[in-house]
Amino acid sequence: MAPLWRQAFNSWEKAAAPLLEQTAASPAFRDFLRVSVRVNKAVAAEFESASRQWLHAMNLPAATDVRKMRSQLRQLDAELQRVQRTLGDLAADTALARQDVEMKVDEVEAELAEMMAAADLADHSMQGFEAWPKGTEDDGAADAPSARRPTGAKKVKDKTYAETKHTKRATKAVKNR
Repeated sequence: MAPLWRQAFNSWEKAAAPLLEQTAASPAFRDFLRVSVRVNKAVAAEFESASRQWLHAMNLPAATDVRKMRSQLRQLDAELQRVQRTLGDLAADTALARQDVEMKVDEVEAELAEMMAAADLADHSMQGFEAWPKGTEDDGAADAPSARRPTGAKKVKDKTYAETKHTKRATKAVKNR
């Protein structure tokens, strides 16, 4: 069995429901609601205007000022997040670029070290050889002993074989980069 208060509500609802439904469906009630909503909006607007003037006179922010400020803060926050994402992307790209540059520098330094070692080797292999005079190509025309190269040395446009080999290695190393 239902509590006493529930029984009282149910009996009142049965008696009042037809009258309330008839009133809510009438055109006069709809007109009353429409006018009361307009009056309510007008009173609220007048109250807001008066309270805003009073608050501004006291150098305090009104609710509309706070709403505008919140909107601006949301826009600034969105912009700040966009800038932070962009900076994060740039930092990552910069780190990758820095790694690439460091790797290339290491490669170039290694190639330079190889080239320097090859140059040192060429210098050591050239010790004891004098530069040959120009025009002493090995075409059989020069038979003088002073114009002849040491045995096993080839001459390519006033360069010894060792110098030419070193130049080819250096060129190849640069091309392979």
